[in-house]
Amino acid sequence: MCSNTPIENIASPDKNWEVILFERDCGATTDFSSQISLLQAGEKLQNEGGNIYIADGTSKNYRINWISSSVVKITGNSRRIVKKITQLNGIHFVYE
Repeated sequence: MCSNTPIENIASPDKNWEVILFERDCGATTDFSSQISLLQAGEKLQNEGGNIYIADGTSKNYRINWISSSVVKITGNSRRIVKKITQLNGIHFVYE
C-alpha cells in the first residue's frame, strides 16, 4: 500500500554510491514522510523505507551534498525524526 516518489538522486564523487531523497506515502491514514537511502550505483530504489533517514513531513526542507567519497552532509529539519543513521557501508552521514 506504500509508495516511494524519488525527489533527488545524488551520486558520490567516485560514482560508486548514490544517496536518494524520496517521499514515502502509505495511504490516507498516515502522513507522508521524507526519507533518504544509500544505494550502490545503478541499484533501483525499492518500495521500502529509507535505510539512512526517516522523518515526518515534506522533503523540500532537505539538501544533500557529498563532501567526499565517504562523507555526506544532510541539511534539513523535521518536527519528528524516526531514523537517523550516522554510518553505513563505510559512508559517514553528518547532519546539520
